[in-house]
Amino acid sequence: MRLVWLTDLHLPFVDYYERFFEALAALPADALVITGDIGDADRTPAYLQTLAEHFEKPIYFVYGNHDFYHGSVEKARAEARLLCGSTPNLHYLSDGAVIELTPQTALIGHDGWADGRFGNWATSYLELNDYYLIKELAVRTKAERLTGIQALAAESADAITAGLTQAMARYAHVIVATHVPPFREVCWHQGKIGDDDGLPHFSSKVFGEAILKVAAAHPESRVTVLCGHTHSPAKAQIAPNVYAIAGEAEYGKTAVQEIFEY
Repeated sequence: MRLVWLTDLHLPFVDYYERFFEALAALPADALVITGDIGDADRTPAYLQTLAEHFEKPIYFVYGNHDFYHGSVEKARAEARLLCGSTPNLHYLSDGAVIELTPQTALIGHDGWADGRFGNWATSYLELNDYYLIKELAVRTKAERLTGIQALAAESADAITAGLTQAMARYAHVIVATHVPPFREVCWHQGKIGDDDGLPHFSSKVFGEAILKVAAAHPESRVTVLCGHTHSPAKAQIAPNVYAIAGEAEYGKTAVQEIFEY
């Protein structure tokens, strides 16, 4: 079973994406998994539809922050579900399904969200476009913004706890697809772990803690976390049975991150 991993495609910045989709279709692959930032709220569903027409095998995806730009989290997720309902080979992992890839390996996922808990939110000078272009986060104060991202992150952590508990009880290996790095060890910027200004906006401590808690209760199984968001590659052994990989990306370019064989 060959699983192709993509992340942070940012297709609005790419003028040749259909050629990339054609190249994907030619790969000796059985399925795709995408860890977010495909487009924006207006265009991501169309990109996914076009990809599904080229790559006729299963496509599993979560959304990244950019996929909600110029829209709302609630509406974008509802549209993703409608699209999957009418396109048999598209599967939105945030709906909670445990996907069997092989009798030993399962795939689960959730969008994930930075939660401001790593680094120093109070003193960070960074302001992401998220805080202006996503309806739920376009609030007046920094305190309200923190409340908003932490609510979204907590929702993701609860969802992954439920999915991972179910999957680890049945499978020797579980792949977790998410957008935001859940561990500081894979939240890199310019060749090193992010600093106190960047970490609050680019990592999700509560999501990582949820993974570690479930993994500790199932030491006989192992977890591989695939994430994006930072555009900086990183790999780390987080716990004896938890390994995490962050993908590399650059605006205006598309690339396959890795092809896994199971």
